[in-house]
Amino acid sequence: MAEPQGSSQNPDGVWNKHKFMLDIGNHDNKALQADWREHGEEAFAFEILERIRPEEDFVAEVSEPAKYRKLLPELESKWLERLLPYGERGYLKQK
Repeated sequence: MAEPQGSSQNPDGVWNKHKFMLDIGNHDNKALQADWREHGEEAFAFEILERIRPEEDFVAEVSEPAKYRKLLPELESKWLERLLPYGERGYLKQK
């Protein structure tokens, strides 16, 4: 199962990937790339909207993170409905 577009168990890694692509001028989202080039990095913010808290303080098995990964699509949908980051409000295209 592919990970949702805007959710990850490694948000810092996702941000670093997007920032790298924007910095070299090769991001897939051409509108975002154009605004990044025009306004610069300081005009943008990277925010983590919600974190999933582990049920236990210590994860004993390697397979444990998989159960949290299953929650990501639902949380992403919730935030997309709440923020509506399409058109004038963001860089996503509605499906």
